[in-house]
Amino acid sequence: MPYKDPEMKKLKQKEWRSKNPNYHKEWRSKNPDYYKEWNLENPSYYKEWKLDNKDYYKEWRSKNPGYYKYVWKKYYQHSLDTGQAQARWAVKNAIIKGEILSLSKNTILCSCGKRAEVYDHRDYNKPLDVIAVCRSCNYLLGKAVYLNIGKKGR
Repeated sequence: MPYKDPEMKKLKQKEWRSKNPNYHKEWRSKNPDYYKEWNLENPSYYKEWKLDNKDYYKEWRSKNPGYYKYVWKKYYQHSLDTGQAQARWAVKNAIIKGEILSLSKNTILCSCGKRAEVYDHRDYNKPLDVIAVCRSCNYLLGKAVYLNIGKKGR
């Protein structure tokens, strides 16, 4: 039954969602290709939505001033302390200079036979000593040796 009052409609939707909390998860698992097709048909939707909702983002940032500082500490500071970021930048610059082959422009095979997708650092103290590997091999190789000059205790 359609509701003419938008507030009543929102209230009924909220009530229905509380009674059926897993409906959307179940529907998405049964229809996995729906969103892929929709995104192909509407490629600029998210860009347009972001442009239309700039005020929302500004307001949210003003209400949550410490959030970006928290994200920086949690994710990016660790990569700086361990040398991951510096090693990534060194490889990126080496690719630009032509010292290392670009993985996106060249087909380099991993030891398992798949196409290499990333450069893996075994030791962040040697930023240009890298191996071209696929994602699964990169995961299997495990963590690299962190920089010697990082924070104590790491």
